[in-house]
Amino acid sequence: MIEGYRNPRTPLAAQFSLSWGVARALVSGDLAPDAYAPDALADPLTRSLEAKAEIALDEELERSGRRGARLELDIPGEKFSAALDRVAGDPGLPLGREAVIAKFSRYAGPILGEAAVLCAAESFLRAPRKACWSDLLRELSSPR
Repeated sequence: MIEGYRNPRTPLAAQFSLSWGVARALVSGDLAPDAYAPDALADPLTRSLEAKAEIALDEELERSGRRGARLELDIPGEKFSAALDRVAGDPGLPLGREAVIAKFSRYAGPILGEAAVLCAAESFLRAPRKACWSDLLRELSSPR
């Protein structure tokens, strides 16, 4: 079994905890930014599931060099299983333009505001492939 970051107490520790991510996704159906907020970190159901989670390396997937995961839930009287062999956003399964903007907006929106998010997203998406990101960020942060 892989131990990793168990029983995280801070948002940063929770972001690096696979067991936290699995437990929180099971509880809330999602891993939005609020999955790492203090109220989520204090949630007793998430804490209980995280403590029960067993994380194991999938040797076959590891040998293949691919990213993916398999989730197995063993609930008394029932078993559930799901697997992914590709991860959305990886080179083999790129996100479309609208999905990239929606994801960026979801995470940056609460901090930047909707107008700034759309401006930044469009700037990043229009930038040449080998753009200097620090120059782009400097341009976005300069007064207009």
